[in-house]
Amino acid sequence: MKKNYKMDSFDAFNDGIAIVTREKTKKIDFSKASSKEKDREEICRLRFAFMSNRVEDTEFIESFGRTLSTKIKTRLYDHKINDCIVLIGKDTYSIVYIDIDKKKKEMYLYMEQAEV
Repeated sequence: MKKNYKMDSFDAFNDGIAIVTREKTKKIDFSKASSKEKDREEICRLRFAFMSNRVEDTEFIESFGRTLSTKIKTRLYDHKINDCIVLIGKDTYSIVYIDIDKKKKEMYLYMEQAEV
């Protein structure tokens, strides 16, 4: 017997997986000139959908003195990730702003291309 699932209550997040990471400081050999090395720890993986960058979005992000490279929509993640780095494929982004829609249990990440 087939069950009928109500799919209209869920949006498809099928553009890929965003890996959310945070920089951590890792101790290494003290005999070297630099005794600490930056490393990343994975916080979570989020399925996402790319969103179009509206003029209003671009102007809003530019008011922070940053540039909007891409905007994605994903399921709501309960923990603090606004100071994290997002990896999408080979591209690295820093999160500029997070817009949360609690009613739909979704969030929009406004991101700027980051230097590696």
